[in-house]
Amino acid sequence: MPFMSTFILPQRPEDVPSAFAERFNSGDADAVRELYEPDAAAPTGTGAM
Repeated sequence: MPFMSTFILPQRPEDVPSAFAERFNSGDADAVRELYEPDAAAPTGTGAM
């Protein structure tokens, strides 16, 4: 079962930055991860994905 936070997902593109900031500032990494596509890849700083 996937993790679901208590945050509401943004419904409009212009709401994404504030949703990201709220989740990031809460310190809840799982809540931030919910804003990304399930198969999203992030750069590691070494060039690997």
